Amino acid sequence: MFGIAIYLIIFAILAWLAAITPSFAILTLFFMFPLDQWALTTSAAYLPGTATTNILAASIVILALIVAAANRGPQAFRPGPVFWLTLILMFYALGSVVWTPVPDQAYDSWKKGAPYILTFCFALPFVIQNTGDITRILKILVLIGIPLMMLIIFYLDWGYRAVYVGASLGKITTNPLALAQFAGHLAIAAALLQVGGTKWKLIRILAILIAGLLILKTGSRGQLVATVLSVTFFYFLSQGRVSVPKLGLAAILATILLVLMFMKAGDLVQSEYVLGREDARWTEEASAESYEGRWKNAWALLAKCQSEPTTMVFGCGNSASYDPKIIGIYPHIVPLEILGEEGLVGFLIYLAILWRSALNVLKILKTDVEDFALRSGLLAFAAFAFFEFLLTLKQGSMLGAWPSFSFLIILERLAFLISDPKHKERSLQK
Repeated sequence: MFGIAIYLIIFAILAWLAAITPSFAILTLFFMFPLDQWALTTSAAYLPGTATTNILAASIVILALIVAAANRGPQAFRPGPVFWLTLILMFYALGSVVWTPVPDQAYDSWKKGAPYILTFCFALPFVIQNTGDITRILKILVLIGIPLMMLIIFYLDWGYRAVYVGASLGKITTNPLALAQFAGHLAIAAALLQVGGTKWKLIRILAILIAGLLILKTGSRGQLVATVLSVTFFYFLSQGRVSVPKLGLAAILATILLVLMFMKAGDLVQSEYVLGREDARWTEEASAESYEGRWKNAWALLAKCQSEPTTMVFGCGNSASYDPKIIGIYPHIVPLEILGEEGLVGFLIYLAILWRSALNVLKILKTDVEDFALRSGLLAFAAFAFFEFLLTLKQGSMLGAWPSFSFLIILERLAFLISDPKHKERSLQK
């Protein structure tokens, strides 16, 4: 009963916070996956897994939207270019199911992915009513995230890279990438939310250390790389004016950190407190071999796409990579998957999304924000978006990469609120 109590308590806190301040519903985006993993391993006899988690998370988002509409009115729900471009891309991808060679697989993928896309890409961003809530959202993420991560690491029965449902059953049910993704979010929030005194600094350091331990325990190399790059670049961006030398120094520092971490990771994961066994995943050879396999699959899809002029322009159709004659599975590199399945049409829309998102980051950097904590919080969300984009270069499919699109639209929402005269004054005074 301990497991289900923790699960329900955290969801109750999230619902209570969203009812008071709609913006806090953003926390469901961070906690949904780790709470689902926690439920699978501690409360499988009481909760039907993912379905319960999804329903609770969606209910919190709907509650927040209702409260936001009641407090501010419909004028607060203003979509921007990234929102519309993402919507167009999704509709185009859905339409391409008509000519995909594996329509049954495509429909199944959309059945699984559509609820997440609708809830977290096209609804959740609009719970944010002012930027004054951002620092509090990140603080709550860190304060709840630390004990949850510690429970996941030290309370659960770990096997190789995942958690067992009972030592006697020997059945692995957790998703190591989802847990490492949560750890990456927590590390970014702790590193960039530069507020408070000595106590808060110690809490931030603890969060980063625990997050790093969880990433190592799951053996998630991509999450480690994405976390280090995101923290390094956006920490430097938060320190005053942006300059080419500063970005160059950030790149050098990130490279040094990655080399050092990968040099020590092999020793760390073999320790008693991480895996307790040898793991060749952290060797240079294993990393290179793994990524070469992804590129091989992606080029196989692109070769099929380029075989005919029509498929070059319009793509092979959504989920076409699942065709056994092409790959038999998604290629794990989302941009190239979009190019192959949605063609030049879909890929250009995707590039436009990334371009507009980059402009949103520049808008945040150029906006005169006197509150350093607020500026750091805004850049933390830019770092979340960058982190999720990096993950799309090594895992998942387009429909499964909805967190990346969600954070890009959230980033657009924040850029709008920080610069719009109707919201700026209230946001800064919150």
